[in-house]
Amino acid sequence: MVSKLTRALFVLIVTPCTAVAWGPDGHKITATIATANLTPKVQAQIRDLLGDQTLADVSTWADEIKSDPTYRWADRLHYANVEPGSKEFALSREVVSTPV
Repeated sequence: MVSKLTRALFVLIVTPCTAVAWGPDGHKITATIATANLTPKVQAQIRDLLGDQTLADVSTWADEIKSDPTYRWADRLHYANVEPGSKEFALSREVVSTPV
C-alpha cells in the first residue's frame, strides 16, 4: 500500500510547475543594482529616455506585455545571452531570436 506522503510527493514531482523565474521583485532589484553601477553619463541618458521613470519602474515591462499580440515583435528582446568574458554587446548576436 502506498502512503499518502508517497502519493503527494509523486504528484508534486510529475505535476508541471509554472516557472516564475525572476518575478517582478527580482527584475526591480536587478535594475536597481544595475543603475547604481552605471556611469553618470549613462544615467543621464536613461533619464532622458525614461523621464520620471527609473530602470526599476520599467524592468517588468516585457513580462507585462508578453501575452499581448500587439507586442509580439518584442518577444526576441525579452532577454539576451551574452557569452562569459565578452567585451561588448551586439544586439544581432546576443538577442534570442524567436519567430513572430
